[in-house]
Amino acid sequence: MIQLRLPWPVSTNKAWTPTGRKGLRLNPKAKIYRLAVKSYVLAAKLQGLPMCGPLEIKITLLPPDRRNRDQDNFAGKSLLDALTKAGVWNDDSQLKRTVIEWGNVMRGGQVLLEIKSFAGDAVKRRDGE
Repeated sequence: MIQLRLPWPVSTNKAWTPTGRKGLRLNPKAKIYRLAVKSYVLAAKLQGLPMCGPLEIKITLLPPDRRNRDQDNFAGKSLLDALTKAGVWNDDSQLKRTVIEWGNVMRGGQVLLEIKSFAGDAVKRRDGE
């Protein structure tokens, strides 16, 4: 299992800028966020990267203030793509379970991550499927 503490992510809603005629480009703030995530991953000196096989992730969002926010805008594509680009895993399609929760407000905001191998469902359904 690896644990990471990252800066508050760019909202997925603001990560992409239209370029006209159905094109999109990564917003400069999102590019900076990706570089920040990569530097945090490198500074953590984590062993065994990229992680292989099926994975599960717990994401705890520590927002910068008390405004209402959608979890998926901050724990979704922008964050997961930044982790992919930082070399934490080969592709976020490896994620088989994702748990997202809100934590306490923290000045500037942060994201706490726990990533580990996915062992499959621990509890079987009644019908045996």
